[in-house]
Amino acid sequence: LNPRRTIGSALVEASLAHGLLARRDAAAFAREWLARVSLPPEAAARFPHELSGGQLQRVCIARALALRPRVLLLDEPVSALDVSVQAQILNLLSDVKRTERPAMLFVTHDLGVARSLADDVLVMHGGEAVECADAATLFAAPAHPYTRSLLASEMKLRD
Repeated sequence: LNPRRTIGSALVEASLAHGLLARRDAAAFAREWLARVSLPPEAAARFPHELSGGQLQRVCIARALALRPRVLLLDEPVSALDVSVQAQILNLLSDVKRTERPAMLFVTHDLGVARSLADDVLVMHGGEAVECADAATLFAAPAHPYTRSLLASEMKLRD
């Protein structure tokens, strides 16, 4: 987000540039998308430094969804957030998955995060794909030794 632009202008910029939105509708459009990600309408007048990390992540999700993408790439979207905010963002993404229905490519190092959101999981090691399976199968019975070691490490962290 541009630190010199308000959140509202960040939300409408791409839609205006792509001709998906008339300038006269920009304020209502920004308020609508802020509401969809559970932010108050007054957030539109704020600058990025005036929002928390979780609020900024919600703005970025709204900005991406406002263009109605068929595919949404999320690269470590909760890695810098505390656990309670992570849960809120993951719940928001679950709602997005259900209501907006974009394909979501979710990149994460956190298997707990993958477990909560993924339908299918691709495990990589050293830049190579080592296992790909539906999430339920992968987490219940991982086939590759590297995947098993990742899951064992995750279990140790929880204990």
